[in-house]
Amino acid sequence: MSAADAPFIRRHARDEKDPLGFWGLRAQGIANAQALSAEHWTDYNLHDPGVTILEQVCYALTGLVYRADFPVADHLAQADGRINFKAHALYPADIAFPCRPTTADDYRRFLLDRIDGLADAIVEASTKAAPGVWRVALRMASEHEGHAHAAVRQATDLLRSHRNIGEDFAHEVSLVEDRWCRLAGEIEIGGAREPSDILAEVYLQCEQQIAAWGRFEPMDALLGDDASLEEIFSGPPVHRGRLTRPARDDDRIFISDLMAGLRSIEGVREVKRLTLAVEGEDGLPREAIERRGPGWALRLRVPAERNHASELRLFRRGTVVEPAADAVHMKYEDLLAGTRSLQAEAGATAFIGPRPTGMHREPGPYRPVQEQFPAVYAINHFGLEPGASSEDRAQVWQLKAYLALFDQVMAHSAAQLSHLRELFTVDGTTQTYWWQMIDNSIVENIEHRLYNAPPEHVEQKVYRPGDDYMERKGRLLDYLLSLHGENYAQNTLRQFSSGYTPAELEARLFENKASVLRDIVAFSRDRSAGFDDSQPAWDRVGHEGGLQRRVGLLLGFAQTHMRSLTDAFKPRAEHALARSKLQRVVMRPDGLQRVSLEGARAHTREEAAQAAEAMPSLESMQAHLALMRCGSHADHYWIEPIGAGSCRLFAGPDEHGGFWDLGVHRNAASAARVARKVRNTLLGMNEHGEGLFIVEHILLRPAGSSAAHRHLQQRDDIPEDALEQRVTAVFPDWTVRCREENFKHLAAETVRLNAPAHLRTDCIWLGFDQMEQFEKCWRKWLNERREWCTAHDSDAVRVRMNHAACDVLRILFGSGTP
Repeated sequence: MSAADAPFIRRHARDEKDPLGFWGLRAQGIANAQALSAEHWTDYNLHDPGVTILEQVCYALTGLVYRADFPVADHLAQADGRINFKAHALYPADIAFPCRPTTADDYRRFLLDRIDGLADAIVEASTKAAPGVWRVALRMASEHEGHAHAAVRQATDLLRSHRNIGEDFAHEVSLVEDRWCRLAGEIEIGGAREPSDILAEVYLQCEQQIAAWGRFEPMDALLGDDASLEEIFSGPPVHRGRLTRPARDDDRIFISDLMAGLRSIEGVREVKRLTLAVEGEDGLPREAIERRGPGWALRLRVPAERNHASELRLFRRGTVVEPAADAVHMKYEDLLAGTRSLQAEAGATAFIGPRPTGMHREPGPYRPVQEQFPAVYAINHFGLEPGASSEDRAQVWQLKAYLALFDQVMAHSAAQLSHLRELFTVDGTTQTYWWQMIDNSIVENIEHRLYNAPPEHVEQKVYRPGDDYMERKGRLLDYLLSLHGENYAQNTLRQFSSGYTPAELEARLFENKASVLRDIVAFSRDRSAGFDDSQPAWDRVGHEGGLQRRVGLLLGFAQTHMRSLTDAFKPRAEHALARSKLQRVVMRPDGLQRVSLEGARAHTREEAAQAAEAMPSLESMQAHLALMRCGSHADHYWIEPIGAGSCRLFAGPDEHGGFWDLGVHRNAASAARVARKVRNTLLGMNEHGEGLFIVEHILLRPAGSSAAHRHLQQRDDIPEDALEQRVTAVFPDWTVRCREENFKHLAAETVRLNAPAHLRTDCIWLGFDQMEQFEKCWRKWLNERREWCTAHDSDAVRVRMNHAACDVLRILFGSGTP
């Protein structure tokens, strides 16, 4: 065999256009080397050792490029190949895109999707109540009329749990009254199809048009129409598929539309005449007829017995055909059941399919670039021959140490790639950089030659200080937020420290941003949600309204649910501030020295008990609040030496320039520990006192006749629109931030910008005693409202709820204590 015929491996063509390919990296490296060393290195050739080193490093870099180019799913996959989407704030289309029911049509589609046996739902604005009240009536399918009361209860629960802010539903969901109508006319048929089948389909199609049935279509059918996921999942979330509206869905039925639809039925040759008459009316022929009215809707009567024969006459070649009424009705029921079955099978989840998975790739140990060199370089695992001179060994270690610079950079990069899943997780990490030190496990016997300290110490002292976790992770959270269309810079919140040090404030802002991201779907989708007034809401996390949760998070509140804001300030035995008398010194004591709280270790249990005995308590709640605002600041603690090493601890100055005597302590270190304990307690009390309540005025309207409301509305300080579409945000005015006027302006602007545009928004700031009274009244109203939602026409519950609503209104409009 000639040399020309010998098999060989074809060399890939050079592709220097790919900047991350081998040839692109090599070309860029040589260009950089020429630009940097042109004055000193002129003897350039392809076999220069420098070029060889460059090529080996470029080859190693392509391995990192290859790993970085793995599919995103592979980078995020766990050991079993599954992806924890929630941990990365990633959500599938069926969760991320749907919105809350908002319009009357949304509520109709929502109820039809969730309630079995429901033929239609009428949702319209109530004409007998305040704006914002919906009236809902259900129409059951004929075969499910026995389940009507269960459907009413289910609809009531669904509507209250999906109520929007500033809206309400009439106390009772009603059932639509059927107003029967009859078809009459003459139809010419042909073909081999049975007349009973044709007539049954005629009645079914007319019933569908009269009732304006929608149709559930599978989601995958919509995808086949080239619709985007955003378009497919617009509107409220669905379980059965997408409900499409009929061609005409106004309040009138046109006879011409019915005739046009019948012509499409197999076996119908001609519709000679067709009329639709409502039972009990004059029966005169009309071109159009009302489909529905207040509390009623048309329903087509289908002949079921021989003595109720059809008024539709069928003709075949001029001869009258009279199918049996019971046979027509049986065929009609079969067609109806088939239609319902198809609707039930049209699902949303079948289209979505399984969630994406990835291939988990174990990174394995880092393989140094030195191992890629030919053995003649003597720097890989083969090394030098046993008899090599000390000069040769020194030169080899010089080259190995030089190459270790490249290996170290690439080892760090490889470590970062292997931790991308942790990097893009909202919680669970305390670092954003990962490192892999070049140690003896990677390059044999290199540690004592390369480092003057153990590699783990070098990592701890050199690399870890460069990981600004809060800043870097904060930017990553910003990126994840942007995927959901949210921007949360927090610049304004940085102006209000609440007494925290800069480092503490950054940590709190970071946790606040992470809280928004953990709740991102509800934070965005449910911003206009009202709370479920038929379920317990007090002290229930996640049971507050969407606006209250969103505003609370945007203002940096640690807790946003309905709870007592005053409870933490009431005397308790476990508080360090709960016992003897606290003294406030009006003048600044002489010789005060600032106490540094940094590095002050935490109390032991025995020291905490001693501190509690040394600590005085407060004579009044106002003193308690003044000390809290003062003592929340780390630079507001002082000691006054009083001899024999002991000292007196002070906190101050407060907003009036006074100092608070926090007792005598045996030395400065003990006083610093007590100061740290006191400050932590006061910061916790301040944090607990921050919060808000969103009051929807429409929910405070009278239920039935209310003497309490009539009496209240006679007062001059109660506006005429007190019970209309407005909301009031109730804030405390005693915490560190909430006393600042600028923060009050920020809170009012945040409420206004995030509330629905049609609602009037007001903010009130209550003192401690007023807030305590409001909480009492608000909690009582919540309980009465919940009981009223589940009660059936109980006058006693209704009267109690009306009185409780008036008590809340008096506080909102400053009419004094109920």
